[in-house]
Amino acid sequence: MKLALLTSEPEYIESIARTENLALVISNIPSAKIKFICASLNIPLKVIPHQSFINRIAHDSAIKSELDKISPDLIMAAGYNRLIVSQELLEQYKNKLINLHLSYLPDFPGAFPHEEAFNSKAKISGFTFHLIDKGIDTGRILFQQKINISDCKSKEEVKNRLRNASLDALHEFLKLEISSVINN
Repeated sequence: MKLALLTSEPEYIESIARTENLALVISNIPSAKIKFICASLNIPLKVIPHQSFINRIAHDSAIKSELDKISPDLIMAAGYNRLIVSQELLEQYKNKLINLHLSYLPDFPGAFPHEEAFNSKAKISGFTFHLIDKGIDTGRILFQQKINISDCKSKEEVKNRLRNASLDALHEFLKLEISSVINN
């Protein structure tokens, strides 16, 4: 399986690369840590800073151009926090774009769901793998898991607990025959 990863967080690259061959990492953040990890693991990296583009459509077009070069079987967005709005990108990679969202949807859609969970004093949150569509975390849910966060003392602790649990599940999720999961 040819896997591309959209991320702004180096933890996802390190974890996924332990069990999967990443054909490409695309990041919108020019992080020295991301560059170092990709270089040390010999993973192709394309940094496409969103601030360099006039709008989201132009940014998405640059992402699509890089994806088109490798024709990935699956594109995972994890720790990315950018809404994909280009209908062309969404259509071309329909059923291949999967988001790892750190909440048990439909609770806390959008950016920074761990902060919303903490601020609302939620005792349970979770994570969700879902197809990316034109909405904000509205795509078809492929897998979810609830996680107890009742003892978390900070937003960061909530995020770390949800991210660690989701990374464990991500490895299992990627082992599945993805086409059967998506086509059901």
